[in-house]
Amino acid sequence: MERHEFDAAYARICEVCGMKTQTELSAYLGIRQSSISDAKRRMMIPAAWLLTLLTREGVNPAWILTGGGSKFLVPASLPPSAPTRSSTARTASSSDAP
Repeated sequence: MERHEFDAAYARICEVCGMKTQTELSAYLGIRQSSISDAKRRMMIPAAWLLTLLTREGVNPAWILTGGGSKFLVPASLPPSAPTRSSTARTASSSDAP
């Protein structure tokens, strides 16, 4: 990853998290601030950050890395942890079992 690509990806991460400082971002991601400094030095977005953003916010990892495609993989009206109609139906049918 080149410097301008890293800087753009990092800016997209800050945008979706609403964070402005490394300290704020590290607290949000549950990492040490020095991990952000290391990522900046290496010019590499760790996969764990992408996974955290995907599971917490439904953010598309490809969008973070490239800026292309959909920003979110999960509609804002349906958070990742919300039950879907099919999972609710499965739960109801399994509770009907003798």
